[in-house]
Amino acid sequence: MRRFTDAWIDAVGLKRFAGPWSSPRGPRLPILPWIAVPLHPIIREFFETCGREVHFAPGEKFFPTTQVTHFITVTSGLTGRVAAVLDGRSGAGAMALSPAGRFAAGNLNWVTRRPAIGRYYALSQCTVRMIPHVDAEERILARDDANDFLRILYTQFELGNLSDRMAFSTLALLQAPLRLQAFFLAWSVFYGTIREEGGRHIVRMPSPGRRAHIEDVLSVSSVTMDKLSSHLHAEAAFERDGEFVTFDAAWLQEAHDWMRACDGDGVLYPRPRSVIDFLYGAQAGEYA
Repeated sequence: MRRFTDAWIDAVGLKRFAGPWSSPRGPRLPILPWIAVPLHPIIREFFETCGREVHFAPGEKFFPTTQVTHFITVTSGLTGRVAAVLDGRSGAGAMALSPAGRFAAGNLNWVTRRPAIGRYYALSQCTVRMIPHVDAEERILARDDANDFLRILYTQFELGNLSDRMAFSTLALLQAPLRLQAFFLAWSVFYGTIREEGGRHIVRMPSPGRRAHIEDVLSVSSVTMDKLSSHLHAEAAFERDGEFVTFDAAWLQEAHDWMRACDGDGVLYPRPRSVIDFLYGAQAGEYA
């Protein structure tokens, strides 16, 4: 698999929502599928200090088996959490993404030590920090602020679990075109820029991985991906510029409406009615 450019790696670096949270419940950003919010700075600092730095090439697995034994946080690049059929069997997988500043692995089975379904890969060239579960537990419990740290850590776990739940709900309940919208919406919130141009609002963002990665995220075949690509060009004024893409932000509205409906009434951190307002707000830092 060919390497990503430095410009793309920089574009998916840790930028938005990387600072302190506005409340003990996390940032004001609504839950998005497939991509969790970045780690709280205190958590990130802990793993940067205690973890061992390791570099991976695109396609490399983090563990030799399905047994996850370490916490892994991403320093740079893009990684995937793949719930897939067994090697050699046919069928589409389902993948969530862990870009820089997130957990790549370890947050599902820290206490239980149970096998995690699927495998963990580097999708681009990436740098991670690894620390065995046992060592992390000892270091965390020895902290003077262990109770406060654990509360933040468990809040981080919940935010990740809710993102995964929305992702699997998206796969189970939506047709492929809406899944694609939902994925592009999530990626746009974290990495897109939006501007008005000729009466339209245009999103520009780094491509969310290679085509095969997008197929795995959406759990679709290459044939379906061909149809989705045609849909993108016809419905969203989609254009590609190397490893970056542009499209009409209004195309994302239907997926945004579905997420608002999933949230229901009385939401602590509601989504605005307009997806365009949502993207401008994310760009302006309104959901920290």
